[in-house]
Formats: sequence, structure tokens, C-alpha cells
Amino acid sequence: MEGEGRLKDIAIAAGYALTPLIVCLNIGTIFSQYVTLDEGGFYYMIIAFGVAYSLIMALMGIMQVHNYTLAKTLVTIFLTFVAMLIIIFVVLLFVDLITQVYSFFYSIYQELIFRL
Repeated sequence: MEGEGRLKDIAIAAGYALTPLIVCLNIGTIFSQYVTLDEGGFYYMIIAFGVAYSLIMALMGIMQVHNYTLAKTLVTIFLTFVAMLIIIFVVLLFVDLITQVYSFFYSIYQELIFRL
């Protein structure tokens, strides 16, 4: 998609984007030791804040590293997820094919053993 970012820049942006999530998970872990089950909403609010802030920072990081607009960034992320789904589908088809070939040769082997 003609982005300008290098792998090093992408890794740095991802590291900075994950910082709020790591901090909020640590705060949530400490907080969870002192709250009851009824106060669990506060725990989930802390975690949700960390996740949301990290996602926003990751989005802004991708925009800055690649010098994209918001629309192009969202299209790029969408296309990345579509490509990941296609790759997973092809891998699952390949695994299924290998399993069926193995079953075929195993059944031939079993027939030969029973016939002899």
C-alpha cells in the first residue's frame, strides 16, 4: 500500500502503543486483589480503558509511521485482516488435504494387512 514505514519503526510504534495496556493490566491486577465481586465493574473499566487507549495509539502509530490518512489506514487494516483470513483458510485446506491423504494410505495399508 506504498507505506513509508520500516519494520523498525513499526516495532517501535507497536511497543509504544502497547504501553497503556501493560500499565492498565498491572493496575487491574493489583486492584483485583482488593475489590469484591460486586465491584468488578471498576476492574473491567480499567482494562477496557487500557485496551481502547492502546488501540487508538496503534491506529495513530500506523498513520504516522506510514504517512497515511485515517481512511487509508482503516482500509489497510481491513485488507490485512482479510489477507489473514485467506491465509488461515488456505492453511486449513492444506491440513485437511494432508489428513485425507494420510487416511487414504492408512486404509490401503490396513486392507493389505488384513488380506495377507
